[in-house]
Amino acid sequence: MPIRTEELYKHMFDEIRFVSELRLKILGSWGVVYAALAAAFAWVHHNASALSWVVALLAVFFTIVFWVGDCRNRPAIKASKKIGAAIETDPLSGVPEDRRFFASLERDEKEGIPHSRIIDLFGLVMVLSLVGATLYLLCTYGELP
Repeated sequence: MPIRTEELYKHMFDEIRFVSELRLKILGSWGVVYAALAAAFAWVHHNASALSWVVALLAVFFTIVFWVGDCRNRPAIKASKKIGAAIETDPLSGVPEDRRFFASLERDEKEGIPHSRIIDLFGLVMVLSLVGATLYLLCTYGELP
């Protein structure tokens, strides 16, 4: 049973909204966890500074978990953009060139820096920083200068 182009196009808009909202929830949760870990670090450092490295190590773990969560979402984002652009560029679709939403997303991604690369860079910088902080806190028994 073939799917009408209009239905498929509508489905791709729903799909891109869903995966974009999922990415936003992942990134928002990542920020909330960092805020919670900052509060935990302050408490642990005040009450048991020798164990403050554990909080930094937890931050490394959660950074990797949220980064992997975003990576698992990327194929769905790419697929919905690709399918939507294919529908728009199909001559039978009748979508005027200046109103092609998905095609513009693909074009913008090729011309600029994709969100995925920014998230990768952020995750890498955070993992390296937090591993360094963990090692420093472990070696100094949680004493800060």
